[in-house]
Amino acid sequence: MRVLLAPTLSGDDAHGLAASSAHLVDAWSGAAPHDTVDLCALSDGGPGFATLVAARSDDLASRADLAPDRRDSWVAPGVLLVGGRGGTAYVDGSVGLRAGAGTVGLGEQLLAALSADPSRVVLGMPGPDQVMVVPDAGWGLLGALGLEGASGRGLADDVAAEVLGGLGAALACLGEVDLVGAAARDLPLLGLHGTSASAGEFGALTAADAQQLERTVGQLAHAVWDSAVSGQAPPPTGHPSLLAPSQAADTATRRLRDVTGLPGAGAGAGVGWLVALAGGRLLPGAAVHAEAVALAPRVAESDLVVTTLDHLDASTFHGSGAEQAATAAAAVGVPCVVVAGTSMMSRRESSAAGLSAVYVASEQPDPRGGRGGEQDGDLPEDGLADVLRRVARSWSPARSAR
Repeated sequence: MRVLLAPTLSGDDAHGLAASSAHLVDAWSGAAPHDTVDLCALSDGGPGFATLVAARSDDLASRADLAPDRRDSWVAPGVLLVGGRGGTAYVDGSVGLRAGAGTVGLGEQLLAALSADPSRVVLGMPGPDQVMVVPDAGWGLLGALGLEGASGRGLADDVAAEVLGGLGAALACLGEVDLVGAAARDLPLLGLHGTSASAGEFGALTAADAQQLERTVGQLAHAVWDSAVSGQAPPPTGHPSLLAPSQAADTATRRLRDVTGLPGAGAGAGVGWLVALAGGRLLPGAAVHAEAVALAPRVAESDLVVTTLDHLDASTFHGSGAEQAATAAAAVGVPCVVVAGTSMMSRRESSAAGLSAVYVASEQPDPRGGRGGEQDGDLPEDGLADVLRRVARSWSPARSAR
């Protein structure tokens, strides 16, 4: 039997991710040695996004028709170039965000990616539950890209429209490539579920500081609108930009306000809306990663798909790699089972989600009620392996030598 093992993994340590993957394959193979196991680790655009793409690329690197100048390479920490010049650069934004100074490090990653001359840049934008950082709505990124008013200074309450006169020029380099924002979470920039409120919810800010940051980010958005309406922000070249001059001021304002409410506009400490302003696309990170690792065709070649989540419920399943695995399996009639640390999903809900079965390592509900991630209480690796062995014995047909 051909089994596609598609765990959802997260983390910046490449060796740790490789070891975890190998441990899971060993667990299944030990219980069902007659099965052929294809490992396809999945990401939602959070920590480990580019590393897991690299793992798939390594599997393809042995092709005889792959020219040396088309080999994949790391051009900077967290920046993977796939296919050489003119290929795709995958940027793990969590690496840049953990470097400190807001989104400055993320901007430096983008510059490194662009220096490799790709035709497409895919920016992995983690959620506030994955990287503990105070969001700055991409202000540090703009400073790294050359906006003088943002260079070397934090986001202030009084960003004047005049300071944003070079905004279009700063974003111009992003408009010259096919830019994709792979959002791990679909939160907007502003509002009760926006980036500031979420940072407060996960402990990066106090409630009072989160409210103050919401006002500051809102004022920045207004300054961008005013700059666009007055024509002080020239549009980037290349792909269509929402900073393009509009004949009607109310039209420009409406368009830019729509950007702040886009799903993923607040991901990556608030850089998602700048991706949209530069003419890029905001897409679910799990879907982008699934395409990068060729999930759908690999599912079609399998007899069973097994995926994992730390905690399974309707909110954690939505936008996850596990959802991508279940969707791809349902499209071709392949059964898909999920192994979870804990589950609050009923049998009816799991069936509607395309899951053939759910196996849990613990019957105790997750007190966090969240997505999991790099927090205490995640599914232990040994516990996951134990459950995988049980699943293998249940789903894999026994073979006997004659």
